[in-house]
Amino acid sequence: MKVCVCDSADERRLAKKEILSDYFAEKDDECEIFMFESAEVLLVSEHLANTDIFVIDTSGGDTQGIQALRELKEQYPCKICIMTSDSYDCLDEAMDLGVTRYILNSGEKERYYSALDKAVDDMNRYVVQIKGCNGNVYRLHRNEIVFAEAKARKTIILTTNSKIDANLSIAKIKELLNTPNFINPHYSFVVNSDYISHIEGRDIMVKVNYHYFRVPIASKRISVTKKQLVNV
Repeated sequence: MKVCVCDSADERRLAKKEILSDYFAEKDDECEIFMFESAEVLLVSEHLANTDIFVIDTSGGDTQGIQALRELKEQYPCKICIMTSDSYDCLDEAMDLGVTRYILNSGEKERYYSALDKAVDDMNRYVVQIKGCNGNVYRLHRNEIVFAEAKARKTIILTTNSKIDANLSIAKIKELLNTPNFINPHYSFVVNSDYISHIEGRDIMVKVNYHYFRVPIASKRISVTKKQLVNV
């Protein structure tokens, strides 16, 4: 588990680290905690992509925490975030951006534990762990995955931010992504229907970040695929 804490106040930052350490120790889970005293440094950190939970305070230095949250969500919309603050001034916007919890800095330890319980529960429900051919382990929210394609002896996974060459069979990927929004138009593909733009001939057109990708539909799966996509 990787957690990033961003808070411009040294004392609060250290207090949050202690709470996080205690929480994961009690759960008997390993956790790496990365500390940031400014949102500017956080947003250019090499740890962004692989961080599981962000704890961001509205006081983030020159760049306010709510702005950091906004930029983070633009790049990684499915990341789990907890926002802390001295007031409720940013509550509405934070909730609109999909934070898991909004906690006042005066809140008790139990408030953090409750927020972390929810964050971990969401991760267990929606996040899959995939080992890349490069040896790296990626923790991906299912909604970040656009499609997976079997190619040669590996599976290529297209996410909203990158491509990953995975040491997993397409059959195993299908097991991991066994939710209603993932369909199998072809034996070599698993596609997230949320990113499907339209059908063009015998191909599905997938759109992500203003780019289109073409996914073939197997001859025997044309009818069932079109039925699955009737509302797309």
